Amino acid sequence: MPVVPSENPARRTFILDNLRAWPGGCLETLAMTFVVLIAVRVFEADAWQKATLVAASSCGLLLSLFPVQLVRRTGISVNLGTA
Repeated sequence: MPVVPSENPARRTFILDNLRAWPGGCLETLAMTFVVLIAVRVFEADAWQKATLVAASSCGLLLSLFPVQLVRRTGISVNLGTA
């Protein structure tokens, strides 16, 4: 039984992506909350250490743009570039 009629693939993709993203966002938020909580309670982290923990995933997303462009411009396959 299809979730959405297949005559509109963009709408179907949007709905399925929302179903996938909602639990992922909740898990990511919960994980970061507990990481910061452990850093504060167990390791007595300073403000800059907590800020580094929170910003690390966003910095990783920004820095991932450079290797993607490098792999794209060299012309190697995506599978080989990610290996």
